[in-house]
Formats: sequence, structure tokens, C-alpha cells
Amino acid sequence: MLKLETVAGEPIACEDYALVPVARSLRLTLPGLTAGVVWGRPVGLWIDKDATRRFLRISDPTRWIQWGLLGAGLAAGIALRASSRRRAERRRLFRRKG
Repeated sequence: MLKLETVAGEPIACEDYALVPVARSLRLTLPGLTAGVVWGRPVGLWIDKDATRRFLRISDPTRWIQWGLLGAGLAAGIALRASSRRRAERRRLFRRKG
């Protein structure tokens, strides 16, 4: 079972502000097993002061770097596969003519 959940934490008082952390988790559990996988990360922070409330989003540059590396690896694999096919085709054509 796959479950995506966004949860707000306990408010933290800091001078005139109330800070509420927000996290998102992705849970994967398989039926019949007691074990599973949980991936969690901070999403942002609610900032309350007087009667105003605003949301400060937390960006995760490490995640973007990981996606970039994955994409670069896939592109390199596809390029190597295509070039090896071309080389194999050239060898086959050369053997027929020679």
C-alpha cells in the first residue's frame, strides 16, 4: 500500500511568532508484512504573527541534484546503447562487403 501524507507538527513559540513545521512522508507497505519503507522530508514552515499567517516553503537542492544525476545517467546509457548498435551495424555491413 502506498500512502502520501502531509503533517503539521507542534507549534513552537519564538518571541512574537508561532512556528509550525510541516513535513511530507511517503509510506510503502506490502500486504502481509510488518515492515515497510518510509521516506520523509520537510516541506515548509507556517509562520503565525498576530492575525497573519504565511507559509515559508523549504526547497531541497539535494533532491534536484539527485534527479539531475539520475537523468544524466539514463541519457548516457541510452547514448552508449545507440552508439554500440551503430558500431555493430557497421561491422556487419563491412563483413558482408569484404
